[in-house]
Amino acid sequence: MTVSLALRGHPGIPAQTQNRIKRIADAMGYVPDPMMSALSSYRKMQRPQAFQANIAWINNFKAPGDLYRYDFNEYYEGARQRSRELGYQLEEYRVAEAGEDWRRLKRVLVNRGVQGVLLAPSENPNAKFDLDLATFSAVRLGYSYSHPVLHTVANMQFTTAYSAVENLARLGYRRVGFVLGEDVQVRTGQRFVGGFKAAQSLLAKKDCIPMLSLKENGDIPKQVAAWNRKHRPDSIVSLHGMWRYGQLLEAGLEIPDHIGYADMSVPANESFLSGVCQNSREVGVRAVDLLVGMIHRQEKGIPEHCAHLLIDGYWIEGKTARQVSFC
Repeated sequence: MTVSLALRGHPGIPAQTQNRIKRIADAMGYVPDPMMSALSSYRKMQRPQAFQANIAWINNFKAPGDLYRYDFNEYYEGARQRSRELGYQLEEYRVAEAGEDWRRLKRVLVNRGVQGVLLAPSENPNAKFDLDLATFSAVRLGYSYSHPVLHTVANMQFTTAYSAVENLARLGYRRVGFVLGEDVQVRTGQRFVGGFKAAQSLLAKKDCIPMLSLKENGDIPKQVAAWNRKHRPDSIVSLHGMWRYGQLLEAGLEIPDHIGYADMSVPANESFLSGVCQNSREVGVRAVDLLVGMIHRQEKGIPEHCAHLLIDGYWIEGKTARQVSFC
């Protein structure tokens, strides 16, 4: 039993013992039997999973509840559900409230039996997470953490923006505008912007208008109104659901009577907003699948080469964009 646990990297076996057994196994030419590994995985999936360990959900928002606005709550719900199905407990750790005391956080995680860490999106773009990850498997959700660069699960943001423009064009809109906050552009590595610019190839050159980069700490309706008067889009693509929709109405836009609107973060159960659902719950599910696989393989620390798992969204018709024809 000790040999089997050591070869699987079980945390209950001392590292020195694990290394010695693995060296002996390598010298003997041992390799796992893939068919037996598949059978073992199948058997595990056919029975309820007993508790195995804790997974840390890292929340760095100064007001922790703010993390759960928009799509990030769906990340959490998907991750929590999948963790439970696989026998893990997802626990939230609020690092901003704790003053980002990384040594203390590591002690807490070790004492709580945490083997894996999920970095939820950061409040600020280009955030840094300075915890020593040498003894943990870790995955980030989205791109807002610039350090460390970890295996990442996210929506396919380039395709999300492209799809929003493509569907508006399908409905007959010609002058599709793009409105996005400057901080969102940074935290997503310009992926939404790239998708929009690529999708402008679907439009006539004379109908391509400059995007509006919002200053989020400014008067957003005022910025939108000035841009709208200058460029006269017949439809707009943006982000942040009903909150952004309300700001567009404040700017004087008559949606959908005189201008169409497609949001890039439509909730899965939405029937009013037109736009793209990012499939955010699936992002959380797949992040846990990736993390648990890393735990089983004892892949810890910062990876030398990072993998990115991108989840497709899908178009929701809604009521804020409709079939149009222009003379």
